Amino acid sequence: MLRKITHKKSFDKSEVLFYSFSFILLSSLFLGIALEKYYLFVFPAILLFLFQVIVDFKKVFYLLFAMVPLSTELSLPGGFATDFPVEILTVVLMGVFFLYILKQGKDISSKFYLHPISLLLLLHFTWIFTTTLFSTHYFVSIKYLLAKTWYIVVFYLMTGEILKKNIDIKKLFWWIYIPIFFTILVIMVRHSAYGFTFKSVNKILFPFYRNHVDYACAVSVFMPLLWMSWIKEKRGSIIKYLLLFSLFFFLLAIQLTYTRTAYISMFLVVIYYFIVRLKLTRLVVGLSIIGIFSLTAYLAHNNKYLDLAPDYQTTTVHREFEDLVSATYKGKDISTMERVYRWVAAGNMIKEKPVTGFGPGTFTFTYRPYTLHGFETYVSDNPEKSGTHNYFLMTASEQGIPGIIIFLSLLFYFLIKGETVYFESKNKEDKQIVMMSILTMVIVITILLMNDMIETDKVGPYFFLSMAILVNMDLKNKKLNQPIEKI
Repeated sequence: MLRKITHKKSFDKSEVLFYSFSFILLSSLFLGIALEKYYLFVFPAILLFLFQVIVDFKKVFYLLFAMVPLSTELSLPGGFATDFPVEILTVVLMGVFFLYILKQGKDISSKFYLHPISLLLLLHFTWIFTTTLFSTHYFVSIKYLLAKTWYIVVFYLMTGEILKKNIDIKKLFWWIYIPIFFTILVIMVRHSAYGFTFKSVNKILFPFYRNHVDYACAVSVFMPLLWMSWIKEKRGSIIKYLLLFSLFFFLLAIQLTYTRTAYISMFLVVIYYFIVRLKLTRLVVGLSIIGIFSLTAYLAHNNKYLDLAPDYQTTTVHREFEDLVSATYKGKDISTMERVYRWVAAGNMIKEKPVTGFGPGTFTFTYRPYTLHGFETYVSDNPEKSGTHNYFLMTASEQGIPGIIIFLSLLFYFLIKGETVYFESKNKEDKQIVMMSILTMVIVITILLMNDMIETDKVGPYFFLSMAILVNMDLKNKKLNQPIEKI
């Protein structure tokens, strides 16, 4: 006798997830409408995001870089502010990366973490932590330390784990290229309505960029990645023509930002390309070190820096770019002379606390007593609470002389190592990637001479990205150059 066989329907995991999410989605919509609590509509999106982070955080990592050009400064209660959504995504990914390390720790190679660049970065971070203990404003320095932590963890360590292959870097390029092209296009259209004038440029940047300097630096620091992607494409392809057009379009965008720092960075990056090709990096680094010490000694001798004091009556704000350039040359531009005003204050702060400084992130809150009245300008009341406008002086005043020595050591070693890795690379594509990382760092360094932007979401990610890529390329070369053992 045959027994009747019955099959019980079983649900697999995907079906359970689908029905569960559908229930949550419908419930959120119903409750949101019924209770007029429309923020409940966001709840399903948050769940989807968290699910994606758990299943494959690499896609969220790429999404983070896509959000960099699109992010906006969001004011929070209590006087706080955040770069939304970049900062939130960065914090989430930091937590995920810590869990990833705990789970996969045994399978992760230690070579990346023991590389000299990684160790110098760790020393830099350790000194920031140390100076935080001696800070004049603990709360400010702790916030700075936390921000530095998630920047290093996500934009350096996580980048090192994810961008190990050339195809990963190519993928990252497209994730950034599309949104940054979109922001430039929107801004150019808006700017055209004002006739592309200098005085209107800051009016048309919201919500993507805080001011024309942020905008110019964000576009400038992306240029090496765009250049590398263009030269890698096959001749005659539509993509190659698109990227060639983009190069000119982005350069035009930089021109229309009317930002001197961006102009200088584009000029220097071309020169530095040939410096690397001619193996002159060590000479340039050596001359830079001599120049730093010579300039410092010259300005300090008999208080020579006092000769830089501006004429309070003739330093003014300029509405036309041509007037701004002329005033800069004559030492009468207000923004340039306001920089000198703060640089002098930073110098006095370094003399006051040469070892531990005043604490990370504290310059804005501590520099007033160290300014000199002779360098004061019309905007010295600093309503926007901006910083030193020179990252190196800011580092020295906030982290002491040891802090700036460590940071400069990191930069100089990167440049020297970059040239070495470039000539050790075996194929053309690897050389292009290494050159891209070097030129990106050169642009960042140029920006830091006139601004404080490593801790900003528009420039900071590229600083750590270039280091992580160079370390991975160095490790790749070492692996390829290992002798094959005979059996």
